[in-house]
Amino acid sequence: MRIVYVEDDDYTRITTAALMRECGHEVVAALPSTAGLRNVLSPGPCDVAVLDLDLGPGPTGLDVAISVRRIAPRVGILILSTYPDPRLLTDDPVLPPRTSYVTKRLVRTPELLDEALNIAANPADNRSTSDLAAFDPTNVMPTLRRTQVNLLREVAEGWTNAEIADRQGVGIDAVEKSIQRLARRLKIPSGNRINSRVLLAQAYTRICGAPGGGNR
Repeated sequence: MRIVYVEDDDYTRITTAALMRECGHEVVAALPSTAGLRNVLSPGPCDVAVLDLDLGPGPTGLDVAISVRRIAPRVGILILSTYPDPRLLTDDPVLPPRTSYVTKRLVRTPELLDEALNIAANPADNRSTSDLAAFDPTNVMPTLRRTQVNLLREVAEGWTNAEIADRQGVGIDAVEKSIQRLARRLKIPSGNRINSRVLLAQAYTRICGAPGGGNR
């Protein structure tokens, strides 16, 4: 299988590309950014485009996936991410057709990575990345509402209650109550000596590794 890989972290790009080659696949290009991606895809030399979700400032992997689907309609797309839920990085995650989403920690062996690549390349096989637990069933993230996920991300990125209220067009009291409800949903303890915002940020970090690309 011929693969184009976009990953901004050098270590991850090198090690994952090596795993792909160990599986017997040809890595046509391993790119640190989207620069040059169109040139690689236009002649149609690849079967699957593997994209990191968080590519730093600028377009996300989802944005790139949409562009890839326009340029190369028949290429399979696999998004690999530390985020168990793309809503943790972007407000309105939309996966284009024939796009698979898998967390990186679940494909750290050649066998699992090979399975994810084959699912992305052959979506008509009546399989899906859910077979690889694209969303970890032990994680509470898939059960949170979109507004709660957005709030968790904003708290982790360091937005104050006043800033969140201004962004959402609500009062500060409403934000405070939403934070309290979110803390209860994530089973974060309460008390006079407990800073719910700090614990929420820690919960976010446990879920996806680090705060996402916000303005902080």
